[in-house]
Amino acid sequence: MQKLFQQQNYFKRCKFVINFKFGLGYETAKVLCKIMQSHEVSHLDLSKNSIGNEGAILISRILTTSKSIVSVKLSNNALNKAGGEALINALAYN
Repeated sequence: MQKLFQQQNYFKRCKFVINFKFGLGYETAKVLCKIMQSHEVSHLDLSKNSIGNEGAILISRILTTSKSIVSVKLSNNALNKAGGEALINALAYN
């Protein structure tokens, strides 16, 4: 049990790079946001997916509190003004 606890603590301290380019959508964005809440993610590359405005808004909420994100790539994700503004505001806040 102690070994399992040590492994969990190790993974919480690790910085992860998330890089998906498989046409992932909003549901995947929700899962990734849950991961980002409990793990330090340094680079987020979801370019060439389909997260849409709803996914961008979810991600923007995480970006306002994340201290580990160094880079974010979300090009080619079917975003319009609403998704773009949410991301800009989140990055300006953080």
